[in-house]
Parts: sequence; C-alpha cells; structure tokens
Amino acid sequence: MTKEKCCVIISGCWPSDKKGYELACRSTLDFIHNKYTKVIYIGPQDESFDDDIKDNFPNVIFDNADFNREAKPIRFLKSLFLGCPAICIRFNRAKMQIINKLKAYDLDSPDFFYEDIPAAFLMSSIKRVFPMSKQIVRSHNAVFKGFYGMRSQGGFISRFAWKIETDKIKAFEIFIAKNSTHFICISDDDEKYYRDIDIRPDSVLGIHLNESSLCFVPEVKNLIHIGTADLRKGKSLKTFIETSWPEVRAKHPSISFYIAGKGTEVFNKPEEGIFSLGFILDESEIFSKGGIFINPQEEGAGVKIKSLVALNNNCCLVTTPVGVEGINVTHEENVIISPDVVSMGPLLIKLLSDDNHISQIRSNGYKFIRENYNKQKFFKDASNVWAKIYD
Repeated sequence: MTKEKCCVIISGCWPSDKKGYELACRSTLDFIHNKYTKVIYIGPQDESFDDDIKDNFPNVIFDNADFNREAKPIRFLKSLFLGCPAICIRFNRAKMQIINKLKAYDLDSPDFFYEDIPAAFLMSSIKRVFPMSKQIVRSHNAVFKGFYGMRSQGGFISRFAWKIETDKIKAFEIFIAKNSTHFICISDDDEKYYRDIDIRPDSVLGIHLNESSLCFVPEVKNLIHIGTADLRKGKSLKTFIETSWPEVRAKHPSISFYIAGKGTEVFNKPEEGIFSLGFILDESEIFSKGGIFINPQEEGAGVKIKSLVALNNNCCLVTTPVGVEGINVTHEENVIISPDVVSMGPLLIKLLSDDNHISQIRSNGYKFIRENYNKQKFFKDASNVWAKIYD
C-alpha cells in the first residue's frame, strides 16, 4: 500500500512504553504511522500524555475527546437504557463530539482503526458518515472471557448486574467482529477462544517491546508486583497475600514483597514484609526493588502484557497458566508456572533457595523477549495483516 491516505485511530488511552494497554497502542502506532501520510490519533482528554511521543510521530495529529470514565454504578445504570455494554458508555457519550471532529477535518474516506472492543462502539456511527472507509478493529483481549469471572463475585445484585453486562459484551463483540472490515485479535489463545464462540478473527497481531525501555533490576531476591487492585484484578493478589506469602515469609524472613498500582495501598503491611508504593508513574520504581516478579492472575484474556514487561525488565517471572496466556513460554526454562495462586508458596520457597536457578530463569526469560517481541518481528507480522486488509 502506498502512503496516500489518512488513518484515524480511536483509542481509550494514549500510546506509551509504560504499561499494558498503552504498550499495545504504541506498538500499532509504530507501524501504522509509516503506512499513511497523515494519522489522526484521538485519545482521552482526562489522561496524561507523554510529550516525547509527539516527537517520535511527526505525521500524527494527536487530538482528544471526552472519554472520561464515570463511576461504575452510573455506567451500569446508563447501559440499561442505552442498550450497550457499560464498558462502552464513555465512548457513547463522546459520539457526537467525535463525529463533529471528523467532519471538521474534512477527510476523504480515511481508514479507521479502533484500539480495542469498547472504542469500536463508535464504528456504526462513523460508518454512516464515511460509508466507503475501512473499519479495522483490534481486540486487546476477548472481553467476554476477561470479565466472565465477575459473574460469580460479590452479592446477588452484583452477580446479576455482571451477568447482564457480560451477556451484552458477548453480543457486542460478535456484532463488531462481523461488521468490521477486518477484525484483529491479539493472541493465538484469543483467536481460539473467539472461534469457540462463533467469532472468526481475520488476523492475529501481538505487540512489541522497545529495548530502550529496559531497566536491569538489581541482584536482589525480593518479590515485586504491579497492577491495579480493583475488584476484578485484585482478587488473585489478595489470595496470594493470604495464602502463599506467609509460607514464603516463614521460610525466608529476610525477603520483602513490594507492590505498586492503584488501590494496592490496602495491602500495605510493613510488619509482614509487604510494602505498597501505590500508584506510580515510573515503573522503574518498582522494578528497582526486586528481581522476582509475581503475576498471580487467574482470570482474564489477551496477551498478559504485565508478564511481558516483567521479562523485558530482566525479572524472574513466577505466574499462573492464565498469567502467560498468549505467551509461548516454558515452565522451568524461562518462567516458573504455578498451577494456581495457592500453590505458588512451595515453588517460591524452592526458587529462593537457589540463586543460580533464579539467574538462569531471568536470563532465559529476557532472551525469549528479545527473540519474540522485537520490533522487526512485529513489523513483519503487521505487514502481513495489512496485506490481507488491502488484498
């Protein structure tokens, strides 16, 4: 394809080298901006933006829209009347704002690229204004699968609300996949899951990690973890702290556990060797604390970017099978995989008794990242995807 068209990217976050969603968006922008003479990236007005990104993408116009998140109960309530999943409410609110922005740009059938399923809520409205444009959707995870576990958490009202929401999400994902020009999923595992629920992705495209973001951790055996500790994502961390951590602490009392992320302050217990840094802007702050990264995730979908970031920072990754979904690593070769969170304790006790084994796992994990998640490989995969889109 020649550089003669404009592409509009609509995303719920800004691209960066800092964390999951942002890393995935940075990966695709790295590729897309080379395929068009002009790219318009529309992101959330309420989130901070790394000005250095602008310098790396001179042909990209960065614009913002009101994708602000409202309180979860309000989103649920609005979704009942608007007929869309609660995960899409912030994009629904910005619908007319986006349409007016696009009309003001006076575009001639640009390509539209939606970063993740919720952002694709805008696709139907945009198609009415730009009927000849390509509508490309990239799913960052199989959303229905990612939220399915919420159907069994909390009280009756919470479980009932999540059943309604997840049923809507599933129907919405099927609709988006069938009505987009090209539907991309982020991993082979997600592709398999989608096919099981009668969604046929057109392509699979992962992410790449920039070597420049590498932070070599010190030679210390402390455990570390980073991630938002909300009802969905914090459940497994809480289980680890209540079950496996006391076992590890009893056998290795000099070891500390450092955690960071929004909401993790509730786990701060220095007297038990647990130290929470809370929300941090610079992840090197947590990676400087220890060399063993814990990802206790037991629910979710998509590539577990948290695990990739840990490997990219030269950590020894200890995780669950879910924590390495979408990543073809091998237990006891480049990561340590526990069958579940509760079983992590004995594995960590054994690992912490063998410095050479820790170093070997770290080294192999970092080598795996360099070979499988580099920009050159990603660009090759992305070129194959674009060839299908314009075939």
